[in-house]
Amino acid sequence: MKKQFVILGSAISLATMSFLLVQKKMNHHVGASKERAIQEENEEFEKESGAALQLSSWFQSKGYPNPENLNGKYQQAWEEYKDIKKNTESILHTGEIYRIQGQVSNWTSLGDVADIAGRVLCVEVDPNNSNIVWAGSAGGGIWKSTNGASSWSGVETDFPVLGVPSIVVNPLKSSVVYAGTGEVYRTDTSNTGFNVWKTRGTYGVGILKTTDGGATWTQVMSKTSNQLFGIQMLKFDPVDTSIIYACATDGLYRTTNSGATWNKILNKIYVSDVCINPSNTNQIVVGVGNLTNTDRGIYRTTNGSSGSPSWTKISSGLPTNNVGYIRLDNVGSNRLYASIGRSSGNELYLSTDFGSNWYAKNSSSHTSYQYWFAHTLAINPSNTNQVIFGGVNFYRYTSSNTTTGGSSSSLSSSVHADFHDIEYDPNNSNTVYVACDGGVYKSTNGGSSWSVRNTGLRATQFYASFGVDPTNANRLIGGLQDNGVVSYNGSSWSKEFGGDGGACAVAPNGSTVLACNDARAVQRSTNGVTGPFSNALSSWAFVADDRTAFMVPIAISKSDGNYMYVASDNIHRSTNGGSSWTNTSTSSSNYIDQYRKTAIAFAVSPTNPNKV
Repeated sequence: MKKQFVILGSAISLATMSFLLVQKKMNHHVGASKERAIQEENEEFEKESGAALQLSSWFQSKGYPNPENLNGKYQQAWEEYKDIKKNTESILHTGEIYRIQGQVSNWTSLGDVADIAGRVLCVEVDPNNSNIVWAGSAGGGIWKSTNGASSWSGVETDFPVLGVPSIVVNPLKSSVVYAGTGEVYRTDTSNTGFNVWKTRGTYGVGILKTTDGGATWTQVMSKTSNQLFGIQMLKFDPVDTSIIYACATDGLYRTTNSGATWNKILNKIYVSDVCINPSNTNQIVVGVGNLTNTDRGIYRTTNGSSGSPSWTKISSGLPTNNVGYIRLDNVGSNRLYASIGRSSGNELYLSTDFGSNWYAKNSSSHTSYQYWFAHTLAINPSNTNQVIFGGVNFYRYTSSNTTTGGSSSSLSSSVHADFHDIEYDPNNSNTVYVACDGGVYKSTNGGSSWSVRNTGLRATQFYASFGVDPTNANRLIGGLQDNGVVSYNGSSWSKEFGGDGGACAVAPNGSTVLACNDARAVQRSTNGVTGPFSNALSSWAFVADDRTAFMVPIAISKSDGNYMYVASDNIHRSTNGGSSWTNTSTSSSNYIDQYRKTAIAFAVSPTNPNKV
């Protein structure tokens, strides 16, 4: 039940911020001083305009009737959920009684959603047993496979964990596993809403550890959601497995006693990745920052075993501006690759002296579409001249031992875009896994072909406004993060159309259905939730006086299903079941249109179709 109970909340948070991230791209072809000036200007604008306050107000509205301390309420909700599991009859609270109808165990999964797993942030192969594979999802916690990712089972941790960006297995003892929690995307010192916002992803509870293969878990780094904290990456020291490095929102942490205590050894905003030289563990290289962090870049130390290492920001061969999120990988003691998020220019870099000097190796566009968010790389452990890397696009790069040259080839277009992790099987370099917005994919021939491996991995993220057929509660329709609109016919799921699936609504007759995606494609079916669907607003183009949020709010009247609404910074209405539409907000005195306030929520009176 937990996975079903918590996924939707995460999805709503993600959907809220997707619009902000897309709308607010900055031009980074400027020097550092100008970037800072732009940042300060944005901060001042938010203060004067009240934009930041309004963002907070919208977020707090989720906490009705008391909007305070929402992250604390999430923790409280988790504790109450655990109480419900213990007592399935009723729970007495001060002044209120919550009654559970039947047993909690009566909750059942509706099965795999059309072979879609949802966003998976990381994948980890047991170094001692290739059949055991772990996955960390964005909205459904930890998952485990015991048959090489042919099927998956959810892992209960007994902690309120949604986003899991990193999992590592002790190479000397496979029953010992660590999980870094909190999908916090690129925390910044700026207050500008597009890159720092509390609804982006989910905040974590620190680092979890199991010593029995996932049956029980403990917190070895204790955080709460109120601390706005996340772990992006965990890595073992290549020589001593009692030493673990944790890349966090506020710096780089290290434990030297298997997680009993942690010390911060680099104090930088958002550390995204770390590599340790296996031949000289004093040499450590990290990626730092994102977007408008003024100190973003690659840092290196040569006295890493010190309690307080000294760090140098590396500039040789690296870009000095237009830099986002950074991922790193190394095999051996010299060759180190970096995937550097950029909106243009070279994105793949090589170092042959473990991070002192760098060389641009590729000008692919694998990071350019969303260089703050999703891209990654992995070196072939059997051929260090070969790298698989991906973001929106997916490539295999092959070079010589020299610092110049090399070539890239595109890999399978059948693999879902938005790559978060690539993992070679340490026991067989022909086997490679990808974690992406479409779940988990596997190759058994070094990346030449891929197969989806999502059976049982039920971590899809539904956006708000899930539709239920009023005439048959077993017929459903909903929009998935980056996986389109899907319908349920009472026994199985099917995909209706693609994109980021958005709001869905079903008319009282059960036949007329509205559904939309991020492309403002409002679709209509007159044959129920399973379609077919066709464009309901075919002439609706992007224009200055008719803008929408990333996800378009839609509504159908419960009292008269012929009345349908689509909200932008105008209100579009149909009174004939979607056959034709009119813009009801054309007057210049209209508040929404006049002040360019795009609607983010919309509702119709249950008794009067003209009241909204």
